[in-house]
Amino acid sequence: MDLPGRGRWRLLVASEAPSRVPLFAGVLLHDVGKGRGRDHAVIGAELARVVAARLGLSDADVAHVEWLVRD
Repeated sequence: MDLPGRGRWRLLVASEAPSRVPLFAGVLLHDVGKGRGRDHAVIGAELARVVAARLGLSDADVAHVEWLVRD
């Protein structure tokens, strides 16, 4: 697969991740905090932490999802 610039980098990062579940959860939840009156990244990260924990992700994966959504 020949992807331009950042697409190739993203594919490499995703393929090297020890678990793709946090990546999928981060993609799913990345905009969940929009439209709530404060910084959507902060609100989204708080919500993502709760959702990831409820999904049964490990503490490390919950933190990873929160980081992906916040940053």
